Amino acid sequence: AGHAGVIVDAAVDVTAFALDALFVFAYAGRDVEVMGTGGLYAALNAGRNIEAIGVGPTNVQAVAGNDIAVISTGHTFAALFAPGDVRVASYGDLTTYVTAGDDAAVWSRGNLFGVIDVGDELWGLKSYSDAFVMINARQVNFVQAWGPISGSIDATDQIVWVRSGDAITAALTAPIIGTVVEFDPTVFLDAWPEVPDVSTEHIRAQLRRLQRDLAAA
Repeated sequence: AGHAGVIVDAAVDVTAFALDALFVFAYAGRDVEVMGTGGLYAALNAGRNIEAIGVGPTNVQAVAGNDIAVISTGHTFAALFAPGDVRVASYGDLTTYVTAGDDAAVWSRGNLFGVIDVGDELWGLKSYSDAFVMINARQVNFVQAWGPISGSIDATDQIVWVRSGDAITAALTAPIIGTVVEFDPTVFLDAWPEVPDVSTEHIRAQLRRLQRDLAAA
């Protein structure tokens, strides 16, 4: 319980959890799962999948052999590389550099700065504030922001739709460009997402039970 700093090199899996901030450098032959309930600061490498959860400020740099998923309740920096899928979501501002061999999804409740290179589909990119993006993909299913959308959106096949509650100044390049709507009031129909109420009390209770079990063994 409290701040934790770990360096782990495992042939199979790595799981790391802290009831406060977690500082972790981890390499795993298969999967990595990490969670810091008072912030997460992680450099991760896995042969298969990576899952990272930060409650509070989050900084993750990750390379995986398959997929990566990152979610944070605070301001987030995420540099993610995977030959499979990448998903990243932040309830604060998000700065992210994503390279995904297959598909990706990006979501932010705050301002979003994203450099996103996707081999197949960008399932979607959504910001409840401003979005500056540099996107390359085969297909971009949608880009939506409450604030202005700037930067560039490039697709080798098509861009399905782009909507903003403000101006769209991003350069759009694709053989097929679908719906593009500026100053669109319908984007505000989405309810403002509340930050999840993440309590660690149940986890503390589990740890206390484990300590009692170990003491009785």
